[in-house]
Amino acid sequence: MNRHREGGIVLLALLLVIAGIGMVAIAAAESTSDELLGARRSVAEGRVAAIAMDARDAWQRNGTLPADLGALAGTCITDPYGRWRFDPFGRGGDLMYRINSNPTGVTVTSCGPDGIAGTADDISFTADLEPGARQHTRGRACALRALYATSRYCDDKRMKGDDRAKLRKAIRSYGAAQRRTRYEEDDDEGDDDDHKGEDDQHHGKKNGRKHESERAEAEDAIESVRKSNGLPELPQRATGPGGLCERLGVPDSRGIDGFGNPFDVVPAGFRSRGADGKGGTSDDQ
Repeated sequence: MNRHREGGIVLLALLLVIAGIGMVAIAAAESTSDELLGARRSVAEGRVAAIAMDARDAWQRNGTLPADLGALAGTCITDPYGRWRFDPFGRGGDLMYRINSNPTGVTVTSCGPDGIAGTADDISFTADLEPGARQHTRGRACALRALYATSRYCDDKRMKGDDRAKLRKAIRSYGAAQRRTRYEEDDDEGDDDDHKGEDDQHHGKKNGRKHESERAEAEDAIESVRKSNGLPELPQRATGPGGLCERLGVPDSRGIDGFGNPFDVVPAGFRSRGADGKGGTSDDQ
């Protein structure tokens, strides 16, 4: 009887040892699986960020975004079919590459650990182009306006000195009013306080109307001086045959803003439609 009892105790002890070993093995396997998943996630995060930044660098150099990963490889990557473009979670497929509208950015995405694109599990990185696009637009618009202000559309040897000064002052006033509108909009968007935001929104609308009035006054002053001095009519568009760029002797490529849209022709010279691409909004430059 004692012998049977001892055998049962030994068997129970063995079962407990085996169960313990099994639990340790399961925990180790789960730990290894988590480590592998974390490593793959790190690879995916690194790849999407690197590709998006490479695309942004290509845009800054060339003024256009590579249309896809193949075009990006032809622009700045020596190994067009290397592992840099593969999704670690995509079963050998490429990472997803998308150019945002206008464009304001480029987004590169991995389908993530679930292997399904378009879910909350995706791993994405967006390189924002808007600050660079605005800087590019501002520099180009300033250069074109300076050329416009000294062209036959704004200057004639028969003009009186004060008319010439009035015209150039009005062109500067138009640009200043447009810049103030844009800067105030940026300040309002950055306000997180609800009540202060409501006050600022009201204040912003009031100032927006003020700046719109300032631009209208500047345009009226420009047109008044131009008409009284018999200066030529402005072309309707900036680019293309007979466009203002052609009339000023500059290539049409100079008449494209940082968002890829042609400048609009206004009495003050050139105006960008901004990131929204609409024209006539506070986003204009």
